[in-house]
Amino acid sequence: MHLANPSTVEQYSGLKHGYDEHDAFWLAEMLRLKILPEGFIYPKEQRPLRDVLRKRGHLVRLRTSLIVSLQNILARNMGTKMKTNHIKALKEDRVTPLLACDDDLSIADRVSKDAIDSLTRQIRAIEVAVEKKMNLPRPYDLLLSMPGVGREGPGVDDHDGDGPY
Repeated sequence: MHLANPSTVEQYSGLKHGYDEHDAFWLAEMLRLKILPEGFIYPKEQRPLRDVLRKRGHLVRLRTSLIVSLQNILARNMGTKMKTNHIKALKEDRVTPLLACDDDLSIADRVSKDAIDSLTRQIRAIEVAVEKKMNLPRPYDLLLSMPGVGREGPGVDDHDGDGPY
């Protein structure tokens, strides 16, 4: 049995009828050509971990939107471009001194930076919990050795943002 992913199955442009037997023929043809996009049903015991990782992805997207917003505020008002890793840094706040001269900008900075820092801590907490539960195979470690790929671990805050993290 094959589980087709309906959100990624393209409608055949030559199909003029929406009848079940025509749809079945098109799905069978895609399966025969080995281009049928299939779905995956997670085993019941893995679903909570999948949901936690989805939550992490959601938090990362929220943090990214806040970082981009703060970068835009800096660019518009100070003519400064700041690297993402400098904004995410937890140990040293490099953003606040730039916006301290204006009360309104200072408020926007403080709110954004606090939210970014909170999300960063929550994302890291999820990553630590997940890594403890997962038994990652050797290729995963090789992937982390590539430039541009890495963890957001404790030492990242001290990094200048030019390297692999």
